[in-house]
Amino acid sequence: MAAVVITLVQILLAVYALVDCLRTDKSDLPGRLPRAFWLLIIIVLPLFGPLAWIVISWATKAESADGRIEIPRNPLEVFRGSGERPRSQEVEIPEAPDDNPDFLFSLEAKMRREKLAREAEEEARRRAAKNQQHADNGPDATGGGKDSAVEDGGEDEADPDTNPPEKPSAED
Repeated sequence: MAAVVITLVQILLAVYALVDCLRTDKSDLPGRLPRAFWLLIIIVLPLFGPLAWIVISWATKAESADGRIEIPRNPLEVFRGSGERPRSQEVEIPEAPDDNPDFLFSLEAKMRREKLAREAEEEARRRAAKNQQHADNGPDATGGGKDSAVEDGGEDEADPDTNPPEKPSAED
């Protein structure tokens, strides 16, 4: 009785392996071996051939293109003999903004532009206030000469109507 069961298991494994080998796409054959070689192994080696085919083809079907092993949720999916590699069921998770280097770069650039705009606006206000002060007091009302320039902030201005040279910012 045990010999009959063992023989029956060998025959069923061989039939399954032969059908699966014949249904598998040529590009998906495991080990990059030709189909005829696999058929020969399955037929000539009664128990080892079918088991080798099943194990190696299962591992090949489970391996994804990037080398990771994908274990299906239903293990029977591997044995259905569809000839196709299982599609990755993972949904692409969007990156968090603080992990995205492009977003961080654009944020930093925006902050730099805003800072430069604020500094330019403040500089324009200072110039306008200084020009207004000079216009109200007149060129000789401040005492004239270099002493008044030292009192105004240490800048050496020859002509109060011209704009002083721009100061380099801290970022330059």
